[in-house]
Amino acid sequence: MTGPISIVVPFKDPAGAKRRLAPALDREQRAALAWALLEQTLSVLATHFPERRLEVVTNAATLRAPRGVAVLRQVREGLNGALEDAAAWSTRRGFASMLVIPADIATLDPDEVAYLLRQPRPAQSLQICPSVDGGTNALLVTPPTALPFSFGPESCAAHAAIAKARNMATTVHDLPHLAHDIDTPADHQALQGAGQFEDLRRVGPVVGHEEGGILAYARGLAYWHARHRFCGVCGAPTESRSAGHARACTNRECAATHFPRTDPAVIVLVHDGGDRAILGRSGRFLEGMHSVLAGFLEPGESLEDTVAREIYEEVGVRLADIHYHSSQPWPFPSSLMIGFTARATTFDLTIDPMELEHAAWYKRDQLRNSPEDTTFRLPRRDSIARRLVDDWIKQG
Repeated sequence: MTGPISIVVPFKDPAGAKRRLAPALDREQRAALAWALLEQTLSVLATHFPERRLEVVTNAATLRAPRGVAVLRQVREGLNGALEDAAAWSTRRGFASMLVIPADIATLDPDEVAYLLRQPRPAQSLQICPSVDGGTNALLVTPPTALPFSFGPESCAAHAAIAKARNMATTVHDLPHLAHDIDTPADHQALQGAGQFEDLRRVGPVVGHEEGGILAYARGLAYWHARHRFCGVCGAPTESRSAGHARACTNRECAATHFPRTDPAVIVLVHDGGDRAILGRSGRFLEGMHSVLAGFLEPGESLEDTVAREIYEEVGVRLADIHYHSSQPWPFPSSLMIGFTARATTFDLTIDPMELEHAAWYKRDQLRNSPEDTTFRLPRRDSIARRLVDDWIKQG
């Protein structure tokens, strides 16, 4: 089916928008982020479909429309009321389909919506752009229908079940993501004046979980490709295979296949069984930052062996009660941080100056009341190091 498409943009809670995706931002900043992402999406749609007049129905009061996009505010404030009014309005105006973008929580790339709109539309159908947590980034309903939608994590399966119960054809679209390794925007004319590059570690706290995961994945693969251009077996050039997830040797006599590697590292909160934990400082850290101790796995070691060895090498402390806590990918350049807690059985610190410039025992209250300045600060809130520290503080 072809025909015009109305765009419905319901806001359930504009002031609280993106709370799940950008918890480091305050309410005002989250609302601004939601508006900016939505307006960017509408601008991209206007670019992709210049021949089509786009009309948006929303319960938002201050949405700015790009050129070529009409914004109508003729619906009720509540989510379900807005959808019912929008479906009725779309039907009266002769729209063949209705695109629903839940602006409070959607994590979509604008091009993802354009991709969805280009797909074939059966006469009675629901097409879904899912999010990484099983939620819904966008819905395309044909014909415009006020289905009882409820947006949030794991809502994709619920939407598919609703459509099936109404005998609607249902398709879940996963948009492929591509990455290109460039040094600066100046390297490509299309990027000049569009902005500047930032280290992913700097923008991580304000990037949503889905976007952050995709960016980290892309960075890790790009780093691996740049450093594996030649075969480690015979030295011949390699070529990308399997959509960038492998490299193959071009020497037919060798024909080795190489895969991205991940370097496992342990990161450990060491406590004394009571009210103290060890934090150390490396010279490469941000000024004032102290963190838990970490190190890489050696060949032939178990993770627990690595924990015991690294802590003894760095601060001279023996351990017991080594327990797994959690993990975090760290593509800087290609690590997996595996978190542990452990209880010290010796307490005098002997610091390896090649690893640390300072380490000490700190009480819970000292960490709870960290000044967070150049004299002393804890690790970033989006890091596994901070999670280890915060969880230990909460136990006391």
